[in-house]
Amino acid sequence: MFRIALLSAVVFVLTLFGAPGVVGAEGIIEGAIVNKTGGETPVGGQEVELKAVDQDGSTGSTLVARTDDSGKFRFANLVTANNSTYVLSTRFQEIDYQTSVRSEVTESVGKVDLAVYDSASDVGVQVDLSHLVVEVDPATRDLTVLEVAIIQNSTDKTLVPKVRNGQTLWFPLPKGALHPEVTEGLDKVADPGKDVDGLAYTGPVPPGKRQIVYAYMLANPGSSFDIAKALAYPTRKVNVLMADVGQRIDGPKLSSQQPVDIKDRSYLFLTGESFEAGQSVQVNVSNFPPPGSTGQGLSSMNEIRWAVLGVMLAGGLALVVAYPRVRASRQAALRRARTSH
Repeated sequence: MFRIALLSAVVFVLTLFGAPGVVGAEGIIEGAIVNKTGGETPVGGQEVELKAVDQDGSTGSTLVARTDDSGKFRFANLVTANNSTYVLSTRFQEIDYQTSVRSEVTESVGKVDLAVYDSASDVGVQVDLSHLVVEVDPATRDLTVLEVAIIQNSTDKTLVPKVRNGQTLWFPLPKGALHPEVTEGLDKVADPGKDVDGLAYTGPVPPGKRQIVYAYMLANPGSSFDIAKALAYPTRKVNVLMADVGQRIDGPKLSSQQPVDIKDRSYLFLTGESFEAGQSVQVNVSNFPPPGSTGQGLSSMNEIRWAVLGVMLAGGLALVVAYPRVRASRQAALRRARTSH
């Protein structure tokens, strides 16, 4: 079962207390189901569910309605309060769509239009922004690479998995990548210790933007090496940040920018634009210091600091910094990789 949460929809939701559909209560939620593929077509005869969700995540009873010929629905006799919300959902062309917004509500009538889309397996997507952030362990010179991609489905259809491989999205990993981990937007890795050549997503991709975040590690590759990232989709812009430990970096189609300081640490910065699907982003690294040598690095072997480059703003950069802990199993995998070379 696929589900799409349309949190960006403009909605008006009544908060409530207790189960919906109480006799004597005056709350009302009404609206329409609209198919926005090829315009805005009302969807008649569509089943719609309304469910109460408390602050602790528990759910109350569910009300069910069916849209009329003009796509409209109406739920009445709803209790209003301020410690729960309504979740409105419908299943269209085998895809679940839902919307839920917490809000302080003083009126007794809520207007909600829920958008749905035709499904297709041949919808083209592109990467609007791709960010590679490379951290360096100060003792081993092993690399942790964090990738953040903003996927854009600019069509008016929902991308669904292809029958032949069951995937909607695919992100290749560089050769030698160890212990990949998905943080957001892709399917979780079932066995991080198993060699994989890429990360997949098997759910639906509706129109709009989707953020994808994942990480992997690379064993210390020596004094000179390349990091090559294959691009599965057309990519408007690529940013590369690498912790400065005294090395030099450059790459085809990448231009050098002023270093970026994040949390009192310096990152070398490359950027490039207009990459086609099938091309690779290649970062050439030279003069990379050996393990234990001088140079700026992480303050702890047990803590890898991931710097996430967020959204490019006009005239500058918006930077978001995260500090997730790298698990001991990753470090063990890197030690085994070094021993095998």
